[in-house]
Amino acid sequence: AKHMARHKRCCDACEELTAARERRIPALLHQSWTVKTLPLLLGRCASSWKQRLPEWRHQLWTDADNHNLWASYRGGAFLSLYERYKKPIERADVSRLLYMFVHGGLYTDLDTLPCDGVGAAISTSGAKLVLVRDPWRG
Repeated sequence: AKHMARHKRCCDACEELTAARERRIPALLHQSWTVKTLPLLLGRCASSWKQRLPEWRHQLWTDADNHNLWASYRGGAFLSLYERYKKPIERADVSRLLYMFVHGGLYTDLDTLPCDGVGAAISTSGAKLVLVRDPWRG
């Protein structure tokens, strides 16, 4: 029975990965901060994304939201992994991966600004994954 339960979890995970491969990038923008209230400058950056991508849904994740996401994903099976990260920034970093896996979409740091045509470039590319390099950091 223990072997069958492990096999079922493995099969469920494979089905989830297969379904994820078949999806295109949804019009969902993820950003994260410790709380919902943003400092002025970061709030302006976040607003610029909303102006540039008005048809997209915007999700601002907080530390509490991150914890809840890990607690609810696959019945909390990975919550202990999340909790092993002691620094808040480490927890935020690993949570970004889960946003993308569970929901898809676009993640951007709050201190970035969108370039012209970012939404059209993503939606018309047919891509399933887009990685962007910061031109200022090489």
